[in-house]
Amino acid sequence: MKRVLLLLAGCGFSGQPLQPGDAARDGADAGCVTAELCAGAGFSNGVGELDLAGATAALDLGADTTLDTTTGRLFVDATQTTLRAAGPGVNSGMRFGRVGSLSVLGVASLTIEQGVTLRFVGGDAIAIASATDILSMGVVDASGGGDCALTPATRCPGPGGGAGGVGGNAPNPGGGCGAGGPGAFDNAGTDETGGGGGGFGSPGGKGATSGGGVGGSAGSSCGDDALEPIIAGSGGGGGGGDPPGSDPAEGGGGGGGGGGAIQLSARRSIEFHGGGVRANGGGGFHGGMGDGGGGGGSGGAILIEGARVVLEAASIVANGGGGGAGDKGGDGAPGTTTTTPAMGGTGPKMGGNGDARDGNHMLDAHGPGDGTGGGGGGYGRIALKAASESAIALTGSTLSPTEHHFVVKPAH
Repeated sequence: MKRVLLLLAGCGFSGQPLQPGDAARDGADAGCVTAELCAGAGFSNGVGELDLAGATAALDLGADTTLDTTTGRLFVDATQTTLRAAGPGVNSGMRFGRVGSLSVLGVASLTIEQGVTLRFVGGDAIAIASATDILSMGVVDASGGGDCALTPATRCPGPGGGAGGVGGNAPNPGGGCGAGGPGAFDNAGTDETGGGGGGFGSPGGKGATSGGGVGGSAGSSCGDDALEPIIAGSGGGGGGGDPPGSDPAEGGGGGGGGGGAIQLSARRSIEFHGGGVRANGGGGFHGGMGDGGGGGGSGGAILIEGARVVLEAASIVANGGGGGAGDKGGDGAPGTTTTTPAMGGTGPKMGGNGDARDGNHMLDAHGPGDGTGGGGGGYGRIALKAASESAIALTGSTLSPTEHHFVVKPAH
């Protein structure tokens, strides 16, 4: 299974990676990303010059910031200060629009300072396109399991991702192309079972079966390694059990949200020095007494493209979330920022681990007995695209999933 894809699309560019503050960043055009961009057509997934028209802002993020991928509003978390007002077109030197189902924010350049995180709300997959460079010492986080109107919040997907399924006496599957199936609820004396983990780059894990109650089915792998089109991760299935009440700790556990889809496109260089990009799945919520745990959400999609791609001591991760334990056990952990699998919820009826690294990490949940665990979420996909093989520099960085698949396109 190969889920880190390096597309090397030559346009005659080669050379050593830029360093922070390198004067060459402000000099002549360093090259183009693909043969199509050389010809003026644009980046991946239909993002092109129209998405950069009128984009004059040199965006420098010095505090934690959130972008609404549905409306285009960009604001500072701590103060709620608006950096870009909602609405399409150019505002504050930043262009916001859509290419199909993909929202696009166009800027002249983007810098994310050390210790700063750029997060996302809204339901759409997101591309950030720079007319020149992207330089980050911080974190771009498109993970599931964050903040939205769903209860519990672990059901929330990343941008464009599938939500975790509702748990209870009518449990739902997760959302997305590889949705985890729902667990079973008490029907004529059968045991209540955990939901299945969402799948994307790899399949999710199964919810555990017990006493005539079938565990939620594992979400299947889906999508394309090149992330064209770019789609996000899938949610875990809800656990079977009593209907959730005012106390979310009781009833069948909700599934974890799928990791989002993030495309970062720069006409010249894109560099991460520390920090990184995250599109992890959320962990499944635990089941109440005798109730099944929710399945973990799968990892999402990360596409990074530029004439140069430099990853130095950065963490680029699209890991699955752990499944929730059944019968008042623990919640599944969200996808990790390392190559270590997320742990399933602990207890006698444990949830399955989330997938990471190179796969095969005990994703299936545990039973038997009334209220089994939910399956873990599968990992996502990562694609790196540059002008030439020598234009990609990976130094001391963590990529999970980790296996590399090289595809070289003809030079332009």
